[in-house]
Amino acid sequence: MERISESDVKLEEVLYKQQGKVEVYKAKLYRTGEYLCMKKIYVENVLDATSIQTECLTMAYFDHPNILKLRSASLGGYDREITHVIIFMDYFKEGDLDKNIIFRSQKKNYFTQDELLEYLKQLVDAYSYMQYKGTAHRDIKPQNIFIDNNGTIFKVGDLGSAVKKDINAGVTLTGTPLYLSPKLRDAFLKGNNSSSQAINHDVYKSDVFSLGLTFLYMASLIPVKDLCTLPDLQNKINKRINELSENYSVFKKLLAKMLAVEEEERLDFIGLKNILMKNQASFVINEENIIQNLMIAIQEGSYECEICKTLNKDEDLFILTNGIICKNCYIICETKAVPNYELYHYSSEITHLINKNTWTCECMKSFCRYCKGCHKNAGMSCLENSYELIQGYGESMFFCKQCLENGVQEFVYLRKNTYFICCQKMHYQCLVCGEQCNKSYHEACPILFSGIAPNI
Repeated sequence: MERISESDVKLEEVLYKQQGKVEVYKAKLYRTGEYLCMKKIYVENVLDATSIQTECLTMAYFDHPNILKLRSASLGGYDREITHVIIFMDYFKEGDLDKNIIFRSQKKNYFTQDELLEYLKQLVDAYSYMQYKGTAHRDIKPQNIFIDNNGTIFKVGDLGSAVKKDINAGVTLTGTPLYLSPKLRDAFLKGNNSSSQAINHDVYKSDVFSLGLTFLYMASLIPVKDLCTLPDLQNKINKRINELSENYSVFKKLLAKMLAVEEEERLDFIGLKNILMKNQASFVINEENIIQNLMIAIQEGSYECEICKTLNKDEDLFILTNGIICKNCYIICETKAVPNYELYHYSSEITHLINKNTWTCECMKSFCRYCKGCHKNAGMSCLENSYELIQGYGESMFFCKQCLENGVQEFVYLRKNTYFICCQKMHYQCLVCGEQCNKSYHEACPILFSGIAPNI
């Protein structure tokens, strides 16, 4: 981070001012001539100042194309008394989203659905990045979203209110009243807005609601002042969403998920990002072709991965039963997916416990960690060689887990797709997670596809 003080710049224009709380200026850096944005946040005590500066230092190391980079953060004051924090950020001559919306509303120039989804994707990607880092923005509004590259890139700005918190942790009330989530608005209306009053809420879901209001304003070009009162709020929100253009069919569904009044029903940024990634792939794939006699959506040499839902080139195609995954998800599956049940090998009337680290038993027979079969090429898995799935077990058989739970030793005699089948009792169980068919019906195990290693 650079060291820039107020004496290093010339203040040329007041961009925003709230007396005694915050001041924002367009400033010219003497030594380079470039323009910066200077924000001065007034504080009540040293503890508040140190807390803000610490968070700024943390966020200065954020590396994301849609997050405005903090250039400098320092303490300021008079007569040895700290009174404010000064933050320097990049300046965007195209201005913020609020000015853009006002300009569009004057011209009745509505955003298209593709534009709204693209901008939403950019911002959700940035906010989910912050969530992964354990940081919430806490003051999302059009004035804090900046526009760059001729209106094609949106950047998250004004991180001065951001806080590093666990979800549902007690945090003080921060944010612009017009864009507060229902829980924070309730606290605000009750007067619980002092710096010492902690409010328990999911900080990320509160931010999602604020972003939802921002995009409702974008789509309608009508301010959201009518959504400031809590009584009947969900019906008011639904009415505003339903009044949007019919051309926004996909966007309206996403907006409804963001603006759920009940916090438990609202998505956080990571959940929202997953939905956007899935939708993004479905937008592109319109025409389906069939390759290798499998029903795989292909268009112009690309396919949709069934795990991450992104488009990938067909040379990175990996086939698992009748599902397809990309190279990155394949690596995750190889390294993290672990069956959560014990396997036994039965050979020559001797039962061996299979070592899940080496996938061998005492007789030194090698097994595939996914289909549990004995492949011709030791060490190769179904993910690497889909044709091996059709191979039989030969002399290798396994105990049926469901029968063992009932104190009966029965063998698994068949395998169909991703299931073991006990012919004696007609028990079906997943190859990977061991769940019974009637408990968790699936073509391919969700544990395998999620890349999450269960506790064993």
